[in-house]
Amino acid sequence: MIARIPPPTEPATLESISAANSGWKVELEADGSITMSPTGTISGARDMALSILLNEWKRQRGGQLFGSSTGFTTDRAWALIAKLQRYRAYGAVFVLLIDPYNRTTWSDGAAPPGFPTDYTSVFDAGTV
Repeated sequence: MIARIPPPTEPATLESISAANSGWKVELEADGSITMSPTGTISGARDMALSILLNEWKRQRGGQLFGSSTGFTTDRAWALIAKLQRYRAYGAVFVLLIDPYNRTTWSDGAAPPGFPTDYTSVFDAGTV
């Protein structure tokens, strides 16, 4: 996953942004936006190993796990649908929105042959 930070409102250099965000890997794009690089291979491998250990613990004791990039914000359906409509306008053949809270879906375009249509496991993944 790549996070994009809007260009600063005041003049800044890549060096000043990097200095202000020690430890972050940032790149300055041609349009002035800042791109943060994803986790490296070693960190990614360690994250996965930890996830496996935690999942085993959860399986034995119950509970819920979330990834390290989970933001715990709930996007509004209308905003997500607008985003998916932009993807379609940019050429995506099929887009799908799964709302696990209301156990509903929204899609646009032609689903690929054999694409799953039963999302029960997705809806139930967030339950304890």
